[in-house]
Amino acid sequence: MIRYHFGQAVMVSEKGEMDMERREQLAMAAAEAMGRRFAADIQIIFEELTKCSEELTEAMAQTLEEVLHQAAQGQQAGEKGPVSYLTISFLQSDLLLGGYTFQVDGWDEESYLDTWEASASWSFRPMLAQVSPEFSSVEQLVKKSLPRVQPYEVWELELAYRVNYYAIAIECLGRIVPVCLEKLSRQEAELAPEIPVTIGPYMETQQLIYTWRTQA
Repeated sequence: MIRYHFGQAVMVSEKGEMDMERREQLAMAAAEAMGRRFAADIQIIFEELTKCSEELTEAMAQTLEEVLHQAAQGQQAGEKGPVSYLTISFLQSDLLLGGYTFQVDGWDEESYLDTWEASASWSFRPMLAQVSPEFSSVEQLVKKSLPRVQPYEVWELELAYRVNYYAIAIECLGRIVPVCLEKLSRQEAELAPEIPVTIGPYMETQQLIYTWRTQA
């Protein structure tokens, strides 16, 4: 089950230490405003998804094709074994920069010892096309509720809020990735009989969303 976040950011004091009490105060001050904001955003996003679902699916199909193409090049060079894992990852740097992309990687059985990169990005920005980037209403409410709210604290709240967009995109990926994989041409790259497809933070523990049986 996807859990959404309203102001659960980690706040850091000037000494660089986590200020848990301040974190709780900010989360409580922002929760109602962020909840209202999300209720409006999610309706807009789902409306956009009905319009751009085909676009997002086609983009993911192209991303997967590019990953397998790069893997095939590595296999032809004798530098990569059969693709045994596919990972779909979000990077902290992407969250910080508001990139709204996931990185798709194809790994051989050596996994993280696999040195031949087979990677491409998929953007879910189309589903956010009508979502306002404006965050001032939340900022104003928090400043009314708490004294001495710093710019970095507002920024941390906004980062925490953006996690909701990634959560919705993960739900979307759970539906479109199996469709894309079953339509792929399997002739170019050498593939393992079963390929787990996982999603989560880059180079960390991920969640299995699909098992691609390539010889079915």
